[in-house]
Amino acid sequence: MSAHNTHGLARFLTRFSFGLGLSQVLAPDAVNRLIGIYTSDRTAAVMRGLGFRELTAGFGLIRGRNTSGWLWARTVGDVMDLGLLVAALRNPANNSRRIGGAIAAAAGAAALDALAAARTAKSGQTGEPAEATRAITVNRSREDVYAYWHDFENLPTFMHHLEKVSDQW
Repeated sequence: MSAHNTHGLARFLTRFSFGLGLSQVLAPDAVNRLIGIYTSDRTAAVMRGLGFRELTAGFGLIRGRNTSGWLWARTVGDVMDLGLLVAALRNPANNSRRIGGAIAAAAGAAALDALAAARTAKSGQTGEPAEATRAITVNRSREDVYAYWHDFENLPTFMHHLEKVSDQW
């Protein structure tokens, strides 16, 4: 795999982390139903936690530092996900057929993450940070900025690939 293809795969996995993570955080019950998990307060909380892990990996990858390390972290997360899915097969309230599909998807993601991590490490891509050429001063208090960033419905104002984010469960 060429360095260009490796970089493209890492970029895809970064986007995948954000998409999956946002889905898990904003709509955990829908994701649980999709993969065959009986929904409850506990399964929703677990799904949200997994979503925050995905978002953390995505932000780590987008920063461009230690790309290989963040891809290995995604791989470890995939292994954790596989363990949780296998454990979910024991609950008769869950849909084992859908969980089987989720296991196949998680195994595929783990393979892609491991491949990208290994290729990135082998190619010596350090993912050094880009040099900033401009700065923006936000004339607001820390509390205002935090509140703005914490409201997921504001994401489309600076993440132009998003059309709308709704905080309705």
